[in-house]
Amino acid sequence: MGVPKYNELYLPLLMAIQDGKTHSLKEIKGVIAQQLQLTKSELLERLPSGKQTVFDNRVGWARTYLKKAGLIDSPQKAYFQITSEGKRLLESGVCITDQFLAKQYPSFAAFKGVRKNIATNICPTAGC
Repeated sequence: MGVPKYNELYLPLLMAIQDGKTHSLKEIKGVIAQQLQLTKSELLERLPSGKQTVFDNRVGWARTYLKKAGLIDSPQKAYFQITSEGKRLLESGVCITDQFLAKQYPSFAAFKGVRKNIATNICPTAGC
């Protein structure tokens, strides 16, 4: 299977913290890895630079983008919790893509430098 792309980690990340409690980044990564049944070798795969694992990098980008959209919050360094908007979105069952986030959340669009007239939501993964 391999490590999913960062945008394919939006839903697993939100699901890992859906209880509204504050969770450590380490705990969140553990839940996601277990949920996706990632192997030890997949978790240890490193970026070409060798400075970081692919998994850590992709979880990091997913976390950053969800935070920029206002779907998660960080009450302290390396700790995260879902926001009320994040819960609402998770419960809606909508397919969460970069296009969707840019269309629905101006703060995300501004961060990504996306124009307002973005195309409709196109889901890159099956099942959306």
